[in-house]
Amino acid sequence: MFNKQNDNDILKDVEAVVGPNTHVKGKFNCTGNIVVEGELNGSIKTGGFLLVGAQAKITATIEANEAKIGGIIDGGIKIKNVLHITGSAIILGDIECGALIIEEGAQFNGKCGMTSGSKETKGIKKSTEKQKKSSVGEEKEKKK
Repeated sequence: MFNKQNDNDILKDVEAVVGPNTHVKGKFNCTGNIVVEGELNGSIKTGGFLLVGAQAKITATIEANEAKIGGIIDGGIKIKNVLHITGSAIILGDIECGALIIEEGAQFNGKCGMTSGSKETKGIKKSTEKQKKSSVGEEKEKKK
């Protein structure tokens, strides 16, 4: 499992745990945080945080508010806010997220799309739009 203080805070509010010697098949739906250290086949959907340990193997579609992934994922991933892919992760599938962190050593084979789901990306989008408008205005002035 991960050892950072933030991860310990997340673990305090865990609603479901798939332990390292556990194999689960089916749909996982909940509103709280989920920790996966074992094997899971099917789908995962949570309004909370998904923490996937380095030894976990998941063949599923995944939807969560935020996630930190350290294991093997074979399937599509849709994260509303921040997706953190650790150096031990292997992801085989498409990703859609609000913000993305990929550590050195991580493997990712798929497409990635960024949404405007998180506050951070919404702020960046507004800033980029302002820059585009000001540069268009400058171009018009230069042409005159």
